[in-house]
Amino acid sequence: MDALKTKRKSLRTSFTTTANKLKECLAKKEDAKDGDKLRAVKSQLQDKFLRLDEIQNKISSLLLENNETAAEYESDFQAAEDYRDNFLELKSKIETLLNKDFGSFLESPPELDVNLAAELFLSPSGREIFSQGLFGGGISPASEHKRYMVNVESLNRKYSTPLSLLEQQKICSPCLEYMTGNCFLSFLPEE
Repeated sequence: MDALKTKRKSLRTSFTTTANKLKECLAKKEDAKDGDKLRAVKSQLQDKFLRLDEIQNKISSLLLENNETAAEYESDFQAAEDYRDNFLELKSKIETLLNKDFGSFLESPPELDVNLAAELFLSPSGREIFSQGLFGGGISPASEHKRYMVNVESLNRKYSTPLSLLEQQKICSPCLEYMTGNCFLSFLPEE
């Protein structure tokens, strides 16, 4: 178990270094324009956390096998949870930051079907008027869309992030689907 704890210590140090690097990036709002850099640091943090979590699970299993190490397991478990919480918080913040700047990172903001907004009794938080680029190079006429702020939450309520959505009357036209070999093709119906 000592070898696993030594390995975990190194992974925790590496994780903390990367987490601090990510916190610095998040503190500098101008880094939001460099989505590739943020995504790279996020991937590094995720990789380090997954390796740390694997080692932690092995240590936890060994501690649970012995009745004499129950107290050590409790403190060890809490420390592991602190790393998990830190990872999930940073992951949430970077995803929110990357998704905030729709002009730089997304073609358009996420859309919400008009009927679903009514079913959920959502109240608009504002309105926006804009045109949308269409497949084939066309541009839609400018139209008004209601903006809704919703909070997306994990089932265990440990992860939560605000999300801004725009109302859209029709999100996608119906498509015909065709299966050929290992390919699944969709075609727009002719009008």
